[in-house]
Amino acid sequence: MNNPEGIVDVVFGLLGDAAAAGGAGKVTDLDCLQQIIADSNTPPPPSHRRSSCPNKTAAFTNAKAAGNITGMTAALIYRISAPPFPSAF
Repeated sequence: MNNPEGIVDVVFGLLGDAAAAGGAGKVTDLDCLQQIIADSNTPPPPSHRRSSCPNKTAAFTNAKAAGNITGMTAALIYRISAPPFPSAF
């Protein structure tokens, strides 16, 4: 799998900044972590969109390269259904 950012586990994209920092790998803008994990080329809904996030790819692109439709679907669901949590969590 292509994981140039060294993200430990996808669960870290669902946590607040303090908790996410431990598994975010090289990602320094923790507000972008979920988008980077799912795939920044997958358009999120407007309420989840962050234009300042870097244009990097992960789950969707890896699944697409492998021809894995289930993986592509899971990446979309992860990105669109998970709400952005405030950093206080």
